[in-house]
Amino acid sequence: MSFTSIRRFWTIMKELGYPHVISMESFRWPNFEFVANCLYWLILRYDPTIDLEKNISTEASRINFVKSATKLMLARAKIKLNPKHIYSADGYAVKELLKIAIILQLATEKAIKLPHDNIEVATIAKPIGAKATRIFVNEITKCGTTLYDMLDAEPKFKEQRDQTLIVNRNMDEMEHNLREAIETMMKKITEVDQEICHAEDTKKSLRSKCEKRKLELEQSEKRLSSLQNVKPTYIDQYDEMQVHMHKLFAQYIEKFQNLKWLETQMETHTRDKQERLNEIDRRMRRLQRSIQNEE
Repeated sequence: MSFTSIRRFWTIMKELGYPHVISMESFRWPNFEFVANCLYWLILRYDPTIDLEKNISTEASRINFVKSATKLMLARAKIKLNPKHIYSADGYAVKELLKIAIILQLATEKAIKLPHDNIEVATIAKPIGAKATRIFVNEITKCGTTLYDMLDAEPKFKEQRDQTLIVNRNMDEMEHNLREAIETMMKKITEVDQEICHAEDTKKSLRSKCEKRKLELEQSEKRLSSLQNVKPTYIDQYDEMQVHMHKLFAQYIEKFQNLKWLETQMETHTRDKQERLNEIDRRMRRLQRSIQNEE
């Protein structure tokens, strides 16, 4: 979808006097009713005498409308429209509608630029009605379009004009393209429906898991609250024993420290005693050697 094409189509339709509002968002999403209305208005603007039934209430009627419109424009204006793009009713349909709109715009510009020197203005005895004026303007537009086709568009549309000899083949091709577009659209719809169903199943599964986890959490919170409020059976005796154990531990530490101190003192006393004995032994030996020397 081209933003430039949509903007150009919007400008041309405004110049041609399209009565309805066309916004830049009109072709963002498929809107067959809007595209059909634009196509119907352009065809009648090209030739008000064209008998085209605008019935798009069912799928078959929409197909017939597109086929009839493309066939009429090919026969009357030598404009080949892609029915598949028109049926898609999105940005691609703008390019097809532009083919008609551009012809009408050029015809209108040609009619406006025609010299008025040789035009004889007749005295109007009474005012012309709005309907007659509209028919007159449409006739001018049609003549200008025909003139433009004859002078400028002959080489461009020669191949298309030659193909009018095989209209039946073109109609079969159009019908085939339309059916392919319908099948493609139905496949996409089926895929989207399957994705939606899968998403719904996933949503239900996740919701069920969340509810289950929520119930488990509530039960765990209740159990925790009940355990916090319940006092154990032997908690008083446990507290007493704990106080008694602290006292015994303090006594044990005190006795252990005393024992260590006594052991240290014992070792010191033993070491001093041994040193004294060693000293006495050394003196006795010196004394013995001294006595032996005297003898």
